[in-house]
Amino acid sequence: DGRPAPDRPDLKEALRRVAAPEVARQFKTYNSRFNLGRVVRNFNEPTLALLVLDPKHRGRFAFTRRRGSRIQGVPVQTIGFREVGTPTLIHDLEGRPVFAAGDITVERDTGRVRRTLLALEIGSVRMTLSTIYDEDPRLGMLVPVRFGEHYEDGAAPNTRAREAAVTGIYEEIVCEAKYTNFRRFEVKAIIR
Repeated sequence: DGRPAPDRPDLKEALRRVAAPEVARQFKTYNSRFNLGRVVRNFNEPTLALLVLDPKHRGRFAFTRRRGSRIQGVPVQTIGFREVGTPTLIHDLEGRPVFAAGDITVERDTGRVRRTLLALEIGSVRMTLSTIYDEDPRLGMLVPVRFGEHYEDGAAPNTRAREAAVTGIYEEIVCEAKYTNFRRFEVKAIIR
């Protein structure tokens, strides 16, 4: 609506006063207040699935080769992953581990990531987060251009139930974000 978000924290000031991991936690909590629906979440970030490839986390995943195909004429390979060890990337509200699975589609010749899909369940909530990466000609690199979120809580009502009375609680949330106008920022630091 064009109005500033209420109680917006100052990132620069927070980083001056508190350690970076604590600032990240605070800002994740703050930002999650604006999610739609009843499903509580603070991990809906387009690049989250890339952590699967980070050497710090990769050993906790099992990988399988899936299908090969092409994206914009470029040969790609889809690799399935399943989290098998702890600590997991995501935890529930009580801090218990949540095991994720999904797919990463990479260019065969370069290994550049073109798509990711992360799927998980927390209680009755089923979630998928998908990201599409495309070349940004100004930056000369792949960037996230589309991020999809899909959440389902409870059992989906069938057609007969809709015609009669729907019992129980069911919620489906579908979100899509599109990213454009990427810019490169440079930071220079002087240590005195």
